[in-house]
Amino acid sequence: MADRDDALIVPVNVDALVVNEAVRERRGQGFRRWQPNFNLLRHNRTPEPDPFTDEEKWNATEKGESDDAYKRHDGVYVRWELPDALRRGAAREPGGRAEFPLVPNRWLVVRQTDGHPTAAWVVESDFLDAKDGTSRFLHPVKPGVQDPTVTPYRSTIVTTKIGRAQDVGAGGTAWNEPADASRKELFLTAVGPGVMTFHVYQPYHENVFSLHDPLTGIDGSATLNYQVVGWYSDPAQEELRRRMGGAGATVDSVLAGLGWTVDDLPKGWTPDSTAYCGRAVGVRWTPDGVPDSDRPEKGDVQDKIAVGSSADEAHAALIAHAGGTDPALLHALGGGLLDTLDGPDGAVKTAQALHKGWFRQLPGGYVWRLSDTTDKGNTSGDPKSSPGPARTPTARRGWRGSTPTRTRTTRPHANSPYSSSGCTPCGGCTACR
Repeated sequence: MADRDDALIVPVNVDALVVNEAVRERRGQGFRRWQPNFNLLRHNRTPEPDPFTDEEKWNATEKGESDDAYKRHDGVYVRWELPDALRRGAAREPGGRAEFPLVPNRWLVVRQTDGHPTAAWVVESDFLDAKDGTSRFLHPVKPGVQDPTVTPYRSTIVTTKIGRAQDVGAGGTAWNEPADASRKELFLTAVGPGVMTFHVYQPYHENVFSLHDPLTGIDGSATLNYQVVGWYSDPAQEELRRRMGGAGATVDSVLAGLGWTVDDLPKGWTPDSTAYCGRAVGVRWTPDGVPDSDRPEKGDVQDKIAVGSSADEAHAALIAHAGGTDPALLHALGGGLLDTLDGPDGAVKTAQALHKGWFRQLPGGYVWRLSDTTDKGNTSGDPKSSPGPARTPTARRGWRGSTPTRTRTTRPHANSPYSSSGCTPCGGCTACR
């Protein structure tokens, strides 16, 4: 919708997860949450941990262990979903690399509860500090950074933490936009460093795209309502402004490119900034027991699910389970193989045909091979070329003609049983590498 000034209000989805001791234990199954390890990027490995590793312990698991230490995790986790237009990367010029748009880096979260004072927090999503930040992260990387006091970027991989929330409700402190020079340049996008799911998985982005409300001062059951409002600390760097500055851009073309529509768009009105708003209302909190949910129990689900290597195989298994029919016969029927099944060696040929249907051929790509062309002259395909004089290989890598080559001189080394005239390349010592 269009506001009365030049701000465009964009709706966002807001979810709320209620967590208490019963939810954390999940009938003895535990509550599994894990964190990325961005140091692994130094070794060209994904920062996301292997399954069931690097988990954060959320409930007592040892016999006789008290749960008191884990009650800090209780409360409501409020998470807002970025609009789809801010979660898509694209090249901004022909042949350019894909870039993700900057996203709002300031969020106001307000909680309203009958009989209790209104609570509110300001989330600084792009706050970076290894000690006072919240979620594991990396400083954004840019070559040639000399002074880290004027930019959030670093010239190499530097681990840190991102995001913080400031209580601005009753009993809180007033908040003002930070004036630090290092906070002026925006960098936050929907994806994290090496983690495409950064904006999706809540443990990755607490105090960035989500907030933990510990429900301080609320002792019993309550119904909670949350309002979330987001904005850019610098409107000049937001995605709408960037697109509006493009050649030939119009309000209609920019809104269409973002996938947004505005009802009753005033004639001649041009948006200059955006605000992002959403609500989660009627959130039921109880300190004891699992909160009410509309999720069906396992016994209430009447739908049946079948899994197979193809749709025909899964369909055959589903029908066979309901009617007692041979699933192999149904699978052959779905594959149009009944005539094959009735012929000589029908069972074997049918099984082979069905197995072959699990696969398909795809291009294998190209393989580049490094070869020595020192004695072949010009290998570019020029018919006028002729082999030149023999050359002594030199210890370097380079290009000859149009074929990539790698040449090596032979030399003795400590482990060589041969004379100084050369050694058999082993590939493992300094001379052979």
